[in-house]
Amino acid sequence: RSLDAILEQASRRQIQVALRETAEIDGLPQRNSYGEIDEIFRGAPLGLIADPAAAAVLALLRGQDSVPPLPEGQQLSGFILRDCIGTRSDVLLGDGDLDVEIQFGQSRADLLRIVEAPPGTEPDRIRKLVRYCREKGLDGNPPPQPGNPFPIIGTS
Repeated sequence: RSLDAILEQASRRQIQVALRETAEIDGLPQRNSYGEIDEIFRGAPLGLIADPAAAAVLALLRGQDSVPPLPEGQQLSGFILRDCIGTRSDVLLGDGDLDVEIQFGQSRADLLRIVEAPPGTEPDRIRKLVRYCREKGLDGNPPPQPGNPFPIIGTS
């Protein structure tokens, strides 16, 4: 209920607030609480940001064999693009255990995509990550199609 005042102000300003999925055992929100949060704040300008890496870390910390799926029909504002290694979720795409194409490849194109890079990440690594997302279609657009070769006039 501590969100009531914030959501009231957000509604007046016609903006949306988004809660990010957590990897902490006692943190909120967790996937299993999405339905309850949605019911409590129905009609409020509140969205949820899914974080599959956080969900995987939380499942490991709880000793679960698998990550619970997102609830059916859940309205998401977006998701965090990142991987995890064991109980560490501060690694870049392609360096961890999550298959990012499976996690994000079929997501709606209008969802916000947030790339999270750990502190100290080199700019070249971020550019490589952006190219990877573009090539795989993880940026919300279909992957680019290779073009047909065309003749160059005036060369022999």
